Amino acid sequence: MKIIIVGCGKFGTRLANYLNNQNHDVTIIDNREEAFNNLGGNFTGRTVLGMGYDKDVLESAGIKVADALISCSSSDAINAVVSNIAHNIYHVNNVIARMYDKSKARIFRSMGIHTISITDLGVERILDYFDSNRLQVVKKIGEDSEIKIIKIKASLSLIGKTVDEISLHGEFEVVAIERHDITMMPLKDTKIKDNDTIYFSVLEESLLKFKEILY
Repeated sequence: MKIIIVGCGKFGTRLANYLNNQNHDVTIIDNREEAFNNLGGNFTGRTVLGMGYDKDVLESAGIKVADALISCSSSDAINAVVSNIAHNIYHVNNVIARMYDKSKARIFRSMGIHTISITDLGVERILDYFDSNRLQVVKKIGEDSEIKIIKIKASLSLIGKTVDEISLHGEFEVVAIERHDITMMPLKDTKIKDNDTIYFSVLEESLLKFKEILY
């Protein structure tokens, strides 16, 4: 994935190195040139000097072809502006804003922007979120596609949970699991395992809620 990170502080540095080591195409933006020194000699991505909310800076970083943008500066206000630009002007598919004020999270989710707090578990959770966004619709049911059958690989947030824990009756439910080349209809207490492929039936109107459960 082509990923832009705004903010080369402690979290941004750790995130950039982690994603770089996972072979993603990483570009990190900061307005302090000395901040890039923290990346170390093994970082093979790009650095762009400037303000993350400057469109020229974002375009220099490749936002027009980016798969994801993560704004993790020390300012909620800057993260909000950058994420809004990425989502609404450049239509980046995956946008994440780091928020110190958790009360703002619901507002941003309603705008299609995911948020993480300073107490979240770490950079692995961001990759987990990207995984949950890779939804493959394999069948649509109804004249207006009211119900979708969605196929997804088990992510870190799902492994170990039961089918009942990741279903919401009347909105989305697990209908099948592929495991070791065998397809089965699971029971409510069936636990999700690593490398499982899970099939959900999901109401169109519940897609956003479904994504939140996956994360």
